[in-house]
Parts: sequence; C-alpha cells; structure tokens
Amino acid sequence: MHVNHCNYKEKGFTLLEVLVALAVLAIALGALLKGGNMYVKNTAHIRDKTIAHWVGLNVINDIQVKGKWLAEGKTQGEEEMLNQTWQWRLQVHATSDKNLRRLELEVGKKAYKTYILHLTSFMGKKRVTTAVIPQIQKATPPPSGDTIIY
Repeated sequence: MHVNHCNYKEKGFTLLEVLVALAVLAIALGALLKGGNMYVKNTAHIRDKTIAHWVGLNVINDIQVKGKWLAEGKTQGEEEMLNQTWQWRLQVHATSDKNLRRLELEVGKKAYKTYILHLTSFMGKKRVTTAVIPQIQKATPPPSGDTIIY
C-alpha cells in the first residue's frame, strides 16, 4: 500500500515561523525592560531632586531666620534628611543694592559627590527703625442716663 504524503496537510508551525515569532517577542520584551528601567531611574532622580529641594529650603530658611548678615564668599555644610547625608555649598554675592545679597545654593547627595539642585535666594539687611506709637487715652465713662450707641 502506497501513502501519498502530498494529499494531506499537517497543522502546526514550521521551525522558521517559531524562530521569527521568538525573535519578535525578544525584541518587544527588551524594549519593555528598557522602558521600565528608565521609568525607575527617572522616579529615583525625581525623588532625590525633591529631597534636595527640601534640604535647600531648610538651609535658606535657617539663614533667613537667624537674620545674620552674610559676608561675600563660600560656605558649605551637610544636612541629614530621610536617613541620607546631603551636602550643600552656598555662594554669597553682593548686588548693586548694598542692603541686598544674592544667595546661590547647590545641594546634592554626599555619596554621589555631585550637586543635583541649584537654588537662588535673596537676603536683605535688617534695618532697625524706631516707630512712635501713640498712647491711647482712656475714655471717660458717660454720665449716667446717657445712651451709648456702638
């Protein structure tokens, strides 16, 4: 008995079709992984930049609350926030107004040794002025029987 293999069809994929499908899938998964990795890196960068901004605002507010007039020059320091050490560098510049200073602050993670945030603020020299406060005279009560309208 002779069987003709040309008359019936086998169902399924050829080896070439399977390899092409796997190649397409590998490329798609690689692109997905790369996109996910970029998302994670961007999220971490935004988190670090936000924390650096908080550190910078704390440093600037501390300077302004103390009210000490700063001389021109550079200062640096460290702050602890969210279990991380942050470094900052402050540059104080004179302005055209002798009673105003420009403060430029850079903040970054100490572990990275780079600055990821730059803040600019201004500080005015406190002027002490004497104000004359008038004394309030006591009102004399009206004689009895008079009506007071408020």
